[in-house]
Amino acid sequence: MSAESTCRDELVDHFTRAWDMVIEAVERFPDADWSSPDDHRYTPARLAYHLLKATERYTYTGDPQAYLAQQRFNKDWVEAPVSDLLAREPCLMELRAARDRSIRWLREAGAHGLTETPSLWSWVGGSLLSQAIYALRHIQHHQAELNQALKRLGLQPVKWR
Repeated sequence: MSAESTCRDELVDHFTRAWDMVIEAVERFPDADWSSPDDHRYTPARLAYHLLKATERYTYTGDPQAYLAQQRFNKDWVEAPVSDLLAREPCLMELRAARDRSIRWLREAGAHGLTETPSLWSWVGGSLLSQAIYALRHIQHHQAELNQALKRLGLQPVKWR
């Protein structure tokens, strides 16, 4: 097994753990608390939508200029009315799909060389490996915010994996 495939397999493992934590956190929110408060950046519905939007971007493999015209999650996650974002159950379906898309992206990207392939997005670093690590850190950051929202509601946060 090459160092490249070992690195890819380790990233797949950590992405899977991070996504599973996000999904479990979203499953714990009662529907009544999912969209509340509407005007707060840390509303669970906003955080989850932002993760979907960012993951769509960070796993995109086409022309970066074409991405904006093709993106599915095109609402402003902070400014849009929360009623325009996804309800909890549809969001869970999309989060599971995002997890699967992330894993597929890593496996396909790894075959082309994580360190040799340049990143599409300049702010994440120079290689696909940097892009993957950035995306993983981003998922973990917002998963922690979802855990904080669970705690504020008196609910059990998701345990670290």
